[in-house]
Amino acid sequence: MGGYVIILFYCITCIVSALYMLNTGMYGGEAYSVGRVHFSFIEIIIHLLIVVFGYFYIYHFYNRTKDKKTKYKIRCNVKRLDKLYFIFLIISWVLFVTAGVGSVVGGGKSSLSFIGAILNVRTLFPFYYILARRKGLFYPLNILLFCGLRLSQGWTGFFWDLMLMEVLIRFQNFRFNRIRIGYAIIIPFVIIYGGGLVYSLIYPIKQYIRFKQITFETLTIEEGVNKLLDRITFFSQSLASIQTVDLTARVYQTYSHTFGEVKAIFRPLIPGFMMDKDFASLSLCIKQSFVDYEAEGTYLNVGIFSYGYNLMKSDFLSFIIWIILMVILFKIFSLIIRSLDSKHKHVLYFILVLNVYNLGSIETIYSYMYLTLLYMCPIFLVTRTVKIVKLAN
Repeated sequence: MGGYVIILFYCITCIVSALYMLNTGMYGGEAYSVGRVHFSFIEIIIHLLIVVFGYFYIYHFYNRTKDKKTKYKIRCNVKRLDKLYFIFLIISWVLFVTAGVGSVVGGGKSSLSFIGAILNVRTLFPFYYILARRKGLFYPLNILLFCGLRLSQGWTGFFWDLMLMEVLIRFQNFRFNRIRIGYAIIIPFVIIYGGGLVYSLIYPIKQYIRFKQITFETLTIEEGVNKLLDRITFFSQSLASIQTVDLTARVYQTYSHTFGEVKAIFRPLIPGFMMDKDFASLSLCIKQSFVDYEAEGTYLNVGIFSYGYNLMKSDFLSFIIWIILMVILFKIFSLIIRSLDSKHKHVLYFILVLNVYNLGSIETIYSYMYLTLLYMCPIFLVTRTVKIVKLAN
């Protein structure tokens, strides 16, 4: 039932975004700078139905595949994982305090950034949160150290990650009945307003860290809800990216490389002296098509359908390779996650399926979220923190 609650939440955010566009004729969220919507009422509704249907389809897909058997079991020594993650966090704190590694403001420019990439506490966090979940000293300490680190670096997305995992864990074994269906409908609205309250409280801290504002800019709960919905839903950006697709293609052909979207997969994994990283990802090209100034960063959430459509129009061969790699990488990491020896592994699998649908970018999904774990595999194996066991037939 936890997955159903999250799916309903995302559908509601998309409906709210669509209603805003229908009422104002303007884009919202990160696409507000595009201005007026050039699509008709029917076209917006059709796009909304496709996105909402897609959410329910991935929920059906998740339920159908989450219990597939594997031939291997990945077992984790939780006590060793506690200590390793604590060490990683201390090193990450030292790198941040001394060199700004991981900071939202120029965090990737330090010569020590490669250490942060190897000991990537952000990538490891969902796995640690699920696999090491229990009462004890290290677990809550490590969670607090991680949250403090991310907030100090100027990031706030981890609050959503925590909420998402808690909902999935606490409602994992609930079975539907009349009362619980009512809960499933009410909880998304509780998340929206509760999340808006939390966002209104942390927003001034985030602004101070990012922009060094001496006077905190406070938000009302309503403003917090609006900003939270803008951050969570991709509907507005998705529709806007279709409107600006021709401009995106021109930007991509100017600022990216041949097969740039394929090369971008290796950008977080290979040191700068071994690879030319000075090219724009498709995500940045879409963002650039939204604004009339030089866009920065690489992350823009447009959903898998709009992402694929923009890539097809910009670089057709990369689009074909993107489809192949998306399927292969999903099969690999879904197999790894389903092989984990944990009663909550379904949470990690749901997050993987949701990320693929919401993001679409292989670089964002796999390179930044999963492939960087390869750096840690030798450490886990040497310290015997992780053990792979073949199951009897």
